Amino acid sequence: MQFVQNVPFFSIMLCMVSGIFSAMLPGRVAKWVTAGLSAAVAALNLWLTLFMWGYGESYVYWMGHFPAPWGNELRAGVLEPTLAVVFSLIMLLSVLGGMRKLTEQVDRKKVNIVCVMLDLVLAAMMSMLYTNDLFTAYVFIEIMTLTACALIMSRQNGRTMVSAMRYMIMSLLGSGLTLIAITITYNLTGHLLMENIHDSLMELSASGEYTTPITVIMGLFFVGLGIKSALYPFHTWLPDAYGYSTPTASAVLGDLISIARRNNRLNSGFVKQVLPQADILPPEEASSTYYMRFMVKDDPGVLRDLSGALSDQGVSIAQAIQKGQSEAGVPLVFMTHEAPVSAIRKAIETMRKSDFLLAPAICYRVMG
Repeated sequence: MQFVQNVPFFSIMLCMVSGIFSAMLPGRVAKWVTAGLSAAVAALNLWLTLFMWGYGESYVYWMGHFPAPWGNELRAGVLEPTLAVVFSLIMLLSVLGGMRKLTEQVDRKKVNIVCVMLDLVLAAMMSMLYTNDLFTAYVFIEIMTLTACALIMSRQNGRTMVSAMRYMIMSLLGSGLTLIAITITYNLTGHLLMENIHDSLMELSASGEYTTPITVIMGLFFVGLGIKSALYPFHTWLPDAYGYSTPTASAVLGDLISIARRNNRLNSGFVKQVLPQADILPPEEASSTYYMRFMVKDDPGVLRDLSGALSDQGVSIAQAIQKGQSEAGVPLVFMTHEAPVSAIRKAIETMRKSDFLLAPAICYRVMG
């Protein structure tokens, strides 16, 4: 084995060691350590990617040189280090782009803790990409969940706490379903290594046995990982998690979802990525109730003319109020029933051309 083939191990361990140093360093230094870590991991994996293009086939790396099940097994081909480069660069850009906002929105004493979470997120992403063990993948999914939750809460205001709790509840539900699927898979196949599971399930499928358990496993994995990756209709936690976290945390959350969706570039949250065009109603056809206030002359027939202008456009009056009496003019208030905005505009234009309005009409759309 050549030295470059140790890059998967070094990528994971480098992130973990960086997290230890970030915890001990001041926030302003920890930010640059995290940025430097992302750059170093990207460079290492770029080296491995170039090597794998020439090497031509994937290989297996035994952590500590112990074969499974005593040691953890990593697998690397062309795809894994390529994705590692992409995610490392996204982490680097997220940290660099969010440095100023991170200092503004997070307590200075806790910036280094945010950097520790970012280091652990990157470690979990590297492990998810390279691991060949199903249970190890589950462990690092949970590490990503906990660290992502901490990143959402980093601003520490009411909305971020609610968003983090919603994210945690949904993620724990997804984790439980995924763990049940892994348990049934192990009970059915007796393996946790990806290749062995694949071979066993193919044999069982070909024999026609255990069709129902295999279907249940697929369903549990789909729903469990669908919740964690915010696939429709399990995406309800996503808007708040993005909207109320720091810019760096939002970018990293997008990175995590991209991993869960197998690096699908179209992160719309829907199963069918090509969505139908929405049938948008033209603004002039929108209907609502309206509050209308007029300053008019105190002359006979004014109320008749105003209500007539509305009636000509098919606008029904729900309530009319007139208070006071003065030669300088009196306020007249209408509340209408639901009417299209085009009809209201035409009625106001008719009133404007008359001589009984002393001031421009005031019109508000009443929502709800």
